[in-house]
Amino acid sequence: MLTRAHPFILAALVGLLGLAAASGQTVQIQTDTTALSVQEGSFATLRVRLSAAPAGTVTVTPALLSGSTELYPCTVVRFALWKGGDYVDFTDVALYDGQTPLSVANLVKYITDGDYNGTFVHRSMSGFIIQGGGYKLANNAIESVPADAAVPNEPKRSNLRGTIAMAKLGGNPDSATSEWFFNLADNTANLDFQNGGFTAFGEIIAGLDTVDAIAALPTVNLGGALTDLPVHDYTEGGGVNGDHLVWVDSASVLLSPSLTFTPANYSTWQEMVFHAAPDDDGAADTARFQLSGPSGAGLAAQTVTINEGDRAVGIVVNG
Repeated sequence: MLTRAHPFILAALVGLLGLAAASGQTVQIQTDTTALSVQEGSFATLRVRLSAAPAGTVTVTPALLSGSTELYPCTVVRFALWKGGDYVDFTDVALYDGQTPLSVANLVKYITDGDYNGTFVHRSMSGFIIQGGGYKLANNAIESVPADAAVPNEPKRSNLRGTIAMAKLGGNPDSATSEWFFNLADNTANLDFQNGGFTAFGEIIAGLDTVDAIAALPTVNLGGALTDLPVHDYTEGGGVNGDHLVWVDSASVLLSPSLTFTPANYSTWQEMVFHAAPDDDGAADTARFQLSGPSGAGLAAQTVTINEGDRAVGIVVNG
């Protein structure tokens, strides 16, 4: 509770102490821990909420204060994939925002624009990759996904099993647009060096079995870009239609490095995922982040230390 104060003094304190003008309460950004441990090459989840209702909608964003840039918050996206049956399967992918920011932003834009909804997986090569993001079916005609500007290559991470990478044109390292693929195996010896190296910009954290199941489906050759088209419930020698395709029912951003709170959801824990990128320096990295709201929003910031630990911390994704 606040004691009464002169109006001019109280107005000054609003900006200094983080008071919500609507409620007269101090609004503190709360976290479930102030020291988060994450194993090198893995992910950990920080839970965040507010102590009281803000005056309106506010966004909480992490900013690096000091320490290693190998520790960073990341985006998590979800692909809802339909490969036959009565339901879709989810594949969740954590993206390497801190190392491949252009590729991450590119994928997120296609997702938020809805460009991947209703596309299909058009290429499957057993033991190698499955590929999508390029084609839709409209009025029984195949249409290309409208391409945004090409993205500069960012070959900083290896094309290991379970990673997502950008497809591109042969002989042009900076030609990636909408098409992505999942690595079914360790393809580092090939894809890390071919065509300037393929940009692996995230990895599957849930639903790898769904990707493997798609890779196990038979394929047909329809020519062009569909020489290795995965199909299900298909009779060999028959025609292929939409009922036989592996659909991306939807693609969505599941978790973002920036969290949005309102007066209605301020007390609900939201999740912020941090990643410890692998390196060869042999040292345990650490970084300090400040979680804060926009200037004038009246939120008292919270500081969290991210430590590269020696134990795996399981990622928990709601939804």
